[in-house]
Amino acid sequence: MRVLWVSTSPMGPASRILEIQQTGSSGGWIQSEYEALMREDHSGVEMFFLCGSRSVAEGTVLRKQTEEGTAFCVNLPKISFGKELPAAVYRNVKDVIDEIKPDVIHIWGTESCISHGSAKAGEGIRKVVFLQGIIGIHQRYKGGYLTNTEDNLPYISPDPLKTRIVTRMKRSYFKKQIAYEQYTLRSSRGVIIDNEFSEAYCKTVAPELTCYYRFLHPNTLFTEADWSYDACQKNTIFTVFGKSTEKGMHQLLKAVAIVKETIPDVKLIIPGPFSCEGGRLKDKRRLVGFERWMANFIEANGLTDNVVFPGKLSPAQMVEQLQNCHMFVNPSCMECHALSLREAMTVGTPSVTSLCGSVIEYVTHNENGLIYRYEEHEMLSYLIKKVLGDRAFAEHLSEGAKASMAERRARPNYGIMDIYRDLLSK
Repeated sequence: MRVLWVSTSPMGPASRILEIQQTGSSGGWIQSEYEALMREDHSGVEMFFLCGSRSVAEGTVLRKQTEEGTAFCVNLPKISFGKELPAAVYRNVKDVIDEIKPDVIHIWGTESCISHGSAKAGEGIRKVVFLQGIIGIHQRYKGGYLTNTEDNLPYISPDPLKTRIVTRMKRSYFKKQIAYEQYTLRSSRGVIIDNEFSEAYCKTVAPELTCYYRFLHPNTLFTEADWSYDACQKNTIFTVFGKSTEKGMHQLLKAVAIVKETIPDVKLIIPGPFSCEGGRLKDKRRLVGFERWMANFIEANGLTDNVVFPGKLSPAQMVEQLQNCHMFVNPSCMECHALSLREAMTVGTPSVTSLCGSVIEYVTHNENGLIYRYEEHEMLSYLIKKVLGDRAFAEHLSEGAKASMAERRARPNYGIMDIYRDLLSK
């Protein structure tokens, strides 16, 4: 069986084979799924990988091979969504697929022109999509409700004309990506999901799709770690990478400002590749967009010593932060899996999450986590104080989270090879 994995950028085995460092903030699940595949009976399977990178010139293909398989890398356009692949890059993709002649094309996500281009170039080949996010739903929440309302105006600074034009273009392309996402789903035989939230959307777009339920588990680094109240740094909050407004970081910052009134030493740790140095955002005059909003809000509300930006973290560093912090907050207005939340719950870090995506399918309020409505930062501040101020309650949530995630891992799960074989048997 010849299997081709397609991803927007080099992740997991593709990154190692091509010796290209993945620069984004996510993608750890691809490595986790590769490790799971290697634990299954994959005898007779020949692995190939196709991805994109801006370091590869348009019209050329980078090809390398190791014992893990053969990887191909094509040019990744500067704006990689909301449009078709450039003609030269599409020809590269089609040439790669024609050379490999895969039995199965496994497409990781529907967010880019590479996923759509591979689906189009692989016409007639059995394809399965691993649903990473849902553009069709995400588009409804674009902007994260950060509008020019009275409470936001003091922190909104006009961006340079170029930034405003680029932002408007990206939003337009993002909306156009919905049609390409739907094409990718309709041209596939199956979709790998783990929640009814995703199935509802996929079945609406393509009623004939086979939905393969395979629970997305955090990396084993998280399953081997344990949160302890005695060992954690009190009154510290860890959260998701939130450079876009849809991640709700402005809602969390508003909540932290309220919490500080009664817990002055509260500390919020925001990971990710921000424009930061020494744990703080750079001079706000050098920032644009949402980073500028955050810098203005932090300064105006006296939160400079309460908010830390540690930069991009490795999976091991993420685990360390989850063990060291007092609690975790997922403030996003739209998530499909909310993997960062699952990672926190797997470690046992007491967690609070907005009501988004599939979280209601595995978080039970007051049992293994806490749930609030995204718009209500006052409620978020209340729940944060509730966890920080009550050791017994924090430990109760921790125990519930670890037990529920362990129970999920013990459930029967579609193996990746089971999915491939089922696709080929139909």
